[in-house]
Amino acid sequence: MSSCPRCSPELAAAPWSGYSLDCPLSGGDHHYHPCRGSHGCQTKRTRVPQAAAAFSNQACGMGKRQEMMAPETPRGISEAASLEQELLDEYRFGRQQLVELCGQGSAVAVAKTTTLSLCYAQAFPLSSGSRKQRTVLVVCGPEQNGAVGLACARHLRVFDYQPSIFCPARSADALHCDLTTQCEKMDIPFLSFLPTEVRLIDDAYRLVVDAVLGPGVRPVEAGGPCARALATLKRLSIPLVSLDVPSGWDTEAGGNAKDEVQPDVLVSFAAPKSCASRFSGRHHFVVGRFVPDDVRRKFGLRLPKYIGTDCVAAL
Repeated sequence: MSSCPRCSPELAAAPWSGYSLDCPLSGGDHHYHPCRGSHGCQTKRTRVPQAAAAFSNQACGMGKRQEMMAPETPRGISEAASLEQELLDEYRFGRQQLVELCGQGSAVAVAKTTTLSLCYAQAFPLSSGSRKQRTVLVVCGPEQNGAVGLACARHLRVFDYQPSIFCPARSADALHCDLTTQCEKMDIPFLSFLPTEVRLIDDAYRLVVDAVLGPGVRPVEAGGPCARALATLKRLSIPLVSLDVPSGWDTEAGGNAKDEVQPDVLVSFAAPKSCASRFSGRHHFVVGRFVPDDVRRKFGLRLPKYIGTDCVAAL
């Protein structure tokens, strides 16, 4: 691509490489020109100047990630279940403890995603100013991923975001009830319904967190309300962040591009699942710093080196 004559000399001369977030307001994928913002619909990825990409990585604490990250080992559903059971039985982790660790890490990943987008604020102008930059809708199902979503929403509130929660199907599980109470006590609003007109969601929120289903749970098993929620999430124009496994995907084989949600960001717990090899979104994070070294060696995990005190790492 030729340089833009209206850009600064440094950025105009910069070779076009790297990727930025797609424009969350238009739903398209656009070239980034520093002087004009985004324009020119393209394919899946968006090219940005190397200089801008370097600034983005430094600003978001993601610089040198290629040098510091070891390749991940995808886990099948049986291996993932065995790893979790190892943590519960041998290391005496509690279920609520794991949910909290994954929920906090998911909130940090969301914060990194929105920070990365704000690095390109000139390319992604927000129609309603700074208010929308911190609005997040968390859609929580009745399984364990839904509990992680509730914990994620609470942590986002602590981080000064403005989360809202929608539960297509409430769970009577004690952990779900406790987390729901905590969110209510922190004045996090629960939506009584999810608008079927996606424009209303696109206009109201910066991004949506998909915590509807977890590994091995199919929409038909979760029931009609969850399936209807997923049908809405598939039509969003704003970024979608899926927790551990995109809802409705086969944990081993992945998802059908026409029939399943296609998240822009994936947050894997402990290690990526096998279906992550089919993920073609913009950012992939792993929340797994809490996994003890002996467990990593036992299961052959090649987990990334985490920067500083970060509880998540970008892949």
